Amino acid sequence: MGRPKELDEKELKIASMFIVQASGIATADEVKEILNKTGMGAKPDAIRYALEQMRARQILSEAGKMVEGKRHKAYKIRLVIFANVPELPQMKATLPQLLTTPEADKFFALMEGQAETQPEGTDAQVKTRKAQVTDYVMVRLDLETVLPLCGGEIGKEEGKKSFVHNNGHVMVSLPSFMNGIKQIFRSGNVMESRASYLHLHTIFIKPKKALIEVPRSIHDQRTGQGKGVTYYEAVQAGEKFSVWMNYPNTGAMPLDVFIQRCNAGPLRVGAFYAMYGQVRIIGHEVLGDTSEKEIYDKFESQMSKYLGHS
Repeated sequence: MGRPKELDEKELKIASMFIVQASGIATADEVKEILNKTGMGAKPDAIRYALEQMRARQILSEAGKMVEGKRHKAYKIRLVIFANVPELPQMKATLPQLLTTPEADKFFALMEGQAETQPEGTDAQVKTRKAQVTDYVMVRLDLETVLPLCGGEIGKEEGKKSFVHNNGHVMVSLPSFMNGIKQIFRSGNVMESRASYLHLHTIFIKPKKALIEVPRSIHDQRTGQGKGVTYYEAVQAGEKFSVWMNYPNTGAMPLDVFIQRCNAGPLRVGAFYAMYGQVRIIGHEVLGDTSEKEIYDKFESQMSKYLGHS
C-alpha cells in the first residue's frame, strides 16, 4: 500500500467523521486503525482532538463501547451532514472531491462556529420546544458529598489533577455538574437536552476537612496493561455546600421529582465521577420567580454570606 498519506486538519476531520458514520460507533483507536488500512495516516493526538472538536460542535456524540471486555470512550454520529458515505476503501481517492462539496462547506462552517447546530426537528418544532421550557424559578440546593468529590484541572505536579482554588474555596466543574443533571433527566424519561435550559451559578465548596488525594489507575486502551496512576485532589465525604440554579417549572422534570431522583439516582459530579463524586440533596429553597429583580438581590445576599463576605 505504500506510505500512508498524512492528512491535514480538514482532511482528518472529514475522514474521521465518515469512519464514525460508516462504523456506527467507533473509538479513536479504531478510527486510526481504519485510516491506516485505507492508506491514510494521522497522529493519535490529532485524531482525538478532531473527534473532540466534532463532539463539542454536536456533530458527534460520546458513547461507550466494550472492547475486549473493557469499556472505552467512543463516538457516534449526532448530526448527519453527508447523506451518502463513500466506501471506506475508496475514501482516500474521493477525499479531495468531498472537500469541495456544499456539505463540506456546511461542515466547516459548523466547526468554525459560523453556523449553529440545530436540535433535531424543523425550525417550527425547535421554536415550539423552546417555548415549552418556561416559568423559571431560582433554586438553592443544599448538598452533601457522599463520596469524595474530585477536581479535574491539571495540577502543578505531573500525574496530579486538582481543583481551581479561590480564597479558601474550591470550584466545582459546571460541565460535570450539568452532565450529572443530564443523567438524572434521562433516568426520568426526560430528554437530557432539556438540561441545557437550566442555568447554574458558579459552584464553590469551602472544605471543613483537609483535602485528600484519590488514585486512578491508567491503562492502555488496546492492551489493558497499566500505564501508571493519576492522583485527583478531592474533598472528603461529608462536606456540605450549596448550588444556585435557574430551574424551569414548565418543560423539565418537576422540581420535587428532580430532587427525589438526585438522591436515588445517584447524582455524581466532579472529575472521575464514574468512581467518585456522589452527592445528595439535604435541603432546598425556591427563592422565587426569576423575572422578579428582588430574587437576584436575595441571591447576591445568600451567595455573599455563603462565601463569607458578610
